[in-house]
Amino acid sequence: MSGRRWLIVVSWRVSGPGGSGFCCDSGGAVVVVAEGLGHTTPAGRFFFHVMASLAQIERELTIERTRAGLEAARKNGRPPGRKRIMTDRKIAAARQLLAQGTSATDVAHNIGVSIPTLYRWIPATDR
Repeated sequence: MSGRRWLIVVSWRVSGPGGSGFCCDSGGAVVVVAEGLGHTTPAGRFFFHVMASLAQIERELTIERTRAGLEAARKNGRPPGRKRIMTDRKIAAARQLLAQGTSATDVAHNIGVSIPTLYRWIPATDR
């Protein structure tokens, strides 16, 4: 043996564009049993390159659509991201209920948020 280490990854099926993203530039091999493909043949290498290219363009199109959506939201005057669940009115109501001695569990239930959300917006040091 020449002392060279080999890595062979065997998969039953390719699970989508690009497969697992495994790259065999280091001398290893990928074999997909159900499709009869592997990195060891020209046809197998071609297949994996095509699948990786499809995965790359899919990812780039997703990024492009996300950026276009964010730009459209900005033009319409909407801030990007999810709407705040804790409005200023809910925060004020929660502070008032907590000051009256209502338990955090009851306060969260009354204003319609989870306990971690309540604690995130009104930390224990602020109560």
